[in-house]
Amino acid sequence: MLASGSETFVLKRIESMYVLHSSPADLLRCRFALSPLWELTSAVRIMHQPAGQRWHLPWLAALGDTDPPAGLALLQAMQPSRGWNPDFLAPPPRAPSTTLQDEVERVARTALPRLTEELARCRADQADPVAGRVLDRMLRDPARARDRIAAALQSCWEALLEAHWPRVKSLLDADIAHHAKQLADHGLIALLNELHPEIRWRANAVEVCWAQRAFEESRELGGAGIVLMPSAFVWPHPIAILDPPWQPTIVYPARGVGELWQQLPGAEAALSGVLGPTRARLLTDLAEPASTSWLAERFEMAPSTISRHLILLQAAGLIRSRRAGHQVLYQRTPLGEALHDGAP
Repeated sequence: MLASGSETFVLKRIESMYVLHSSPADLLRCRFALSPLWELTSAVRIMHQPAGQRWHLPWLAALGDTDPPAGLALLQAMQPSRGWNPDFLAPPPRAPSTTLQDEVERVARTALPRLTEELARCRADQADPVAGRVLDRMLRDPARARDRIAAALQSCWEALLEAHWPRVKSLLDADIAHHAKQLADHGLIALLNELHPEIRWRANAVEVCWAQRAFEESRELGGAGIVLMPSAFVWPHPIAILDPPWQPTIVYPARGVGELWQQLPGAEAALSGVLGPTRARLLTDLAEPASTSWLAERFEMAPSTISRHLILLQAAGLIRSRRAGHQVLYQRTPLGEALHDGAP
C-alpha cells in the first residue's frame, strides 16, 4: 500500500542516492510529461558523445555532412562529459505537453543570478579547454549569454530535430499511453516497477539505481510530486532531476527507441545530407498533394516556416503548386520524383 498517516513517500537513488521525503499528497501529483527542449539538449549531447548510442546512428547519418548549426558549440560547452549540466537549459516541463518555443521563452526568462550560478558550477566540471573558454566568456556577460543560449537552442532545433519531431513525439506519446494504461489497470506501484529495470518501488520508496558515482542527498518533496518523463535520447539509464526549484523528475528511456529510426526512409535519409532534414522530409511527404496548413500541422511547425521550405523546393524545381478552391496544394515534380526515387 502507499504511505499514509505518519508514514512517508520516499524517492531514493541507490549508490548515487537521493532520498525524497513527502506526504501521500505527492502521489496525487505524480504525472507524465514530455519536453521538446529536453530531447533537443539530449540529442546535442549524443552528437558529440555518440559512444554507446547505436540506436541513433541512422539519425546521425541522416544529418549528413551539413555544417554544424549556429550555436551548437555553445550548447555543447555546457555539457561536460562528466559533471554538472545547467538545469535552466532544459527545466522539467510544467504541463503534460509543451512546445519548443514555449520552453525556449522560459529559458530566455531565466533569472541572471541562477544562470550565473549554474554556469559557474558547470565551468568547474568542464575539463575541455576550448569549452571552458566559451563558458568563461558567457560568465563575463550573463545577460548576453542568456540571449545567445536561447538563439542557439532555436537554431539547433531547426537544424537537428524539427523535421524529425513528429516521429519522436509519436514514440513518446505511445510510451505515455502504454504506461497510463498500466496505471489504470494495475496501479502506481506496478507502473513504477515496469518503467525501467533501474527504477523500482520498494518499502515505500521509489529507487533509481545508478552506480557510476557514489554520494547521498536528501530533499523534502513538500507536496511537489514527481514528473515521469520518457525520452528518446536518454539511453540506457534513467536520470533524476531533483535540485530545487524544479519539480522532481525521473527521465527514463522511452519504449521502442530501438525502432525509432528503423522507419526512416532510405531516400529521406540520403536526401537529408543534400537538402537538410526538413526539406528532405517535405519532399518525401509530397508524393501526394498537400497544403501549407496541413503540412504545418503534420510537422508541428509554424505555417511561415513550412512556407519558406516550400519556396526553396519550388525554386529548385522539385515541387510545383496548384490552386484547389481556396487552398494552394504542393506536390513533387518529375525532377523531384527522380531525385527522391534515385536516392538509395
